[in-house]
Amino acid sequence: MMVERELQEIGMTNSSGRIVPLNALALALSLAHFLVDWHIGLFGASSESLGGVQAALIGLVCFVYAWWGVSLAAAAQGARAGLLSLATLSAGWSLLGNGLPIAFCPPPCASAFPYQDLAHVGNLVFGTWAAYACWRAARASEQPPARTAWMLPGVALVAVVALFVLLTWASA
Repeated sequence: MMVERELQEIGMTNSSGRIVPLNALALALSLAHFLVDWHIGLFGASSESLGGVQAALIGLVCFVYAWWGVSLAAAAQGARAGLLSLATLSAGWSLLGNGLPIAFCPPPCASAFPYQDLAHVGNLVFGTWAAYACWRAARASEQPPARTAWMLPGVALVAVVALFVLLTWASA
């Protein structure tokens, strides 16, 4: 396939397939969903000043997306820790955090139709696909699972759990 060959030429795929492009789609769709939720006021009304929880939420979301970039770079170099971190972010933030909320506002979601529905479905599809691809690639990796290899996925897990806690406070 021509696209696959060109992605390999620029270093966006490795022997594990489409890890980087799938995670880029999961990342983009989760960001789109977060921005739509922010726009409709799910985390409080927009004003000239931010509340403490809103500011913390912005900071933590920025950290998660930065960590996703670090994990993408590590995975592109073949690091098992990068793959496991991507699986954690794709499953935790994209799939669970931004895809499964479709249950609370099934299509057509009146608050931001069709954008929120597209973001929900996109996160369900690409969050699941990216997490599965990363998990398979990590299991197939020949790199031994060292103690230090758990730092990347461990930080990703803590960040995703912290996001869920902050989102609970922000939307209450």
